[in-house]
Amino acid sequence: MARPDQRALFGGRSNPRAYAPASVFSAKPNGYAAAPGTGPEGQACGQCGHCRQRTVHNRHFYKCALNVHAWSRDRSTDILLKSPACSRYEPGTPQTTSFVPRPEAD
Repeated sequence: MARPDQRALFGGRSNPRAYAPASVFSAKPNGYAAAPGTGPEGQACGQCGHCRQRTVHNRHFYKCALNVHAWSRDRSTDILLKSPACSRYEPGTPQTTSFVPRPEAD
């Protein structure tokens, strides 16, 4: 005899995909100061003076210094070094930052 699904026993849906957590990579990118690709042709975020590198447990995360007010501890405010430059691009190299965003209030 097959065992009944516990979710169905307690009034929940029996589809396990309905309860799957959202993917870490599905977050909308909110880390860019302007829309990527609106800046100079052939330049990337990794060549911008506003690019900041944050290292946590030997992992590197890159964020835009112009968007520091929105920085969080998740991927939604990260930028990609290979993204085409935005309209706020200024020549430079990524700098290391020690800034730690506050934990979000519950």
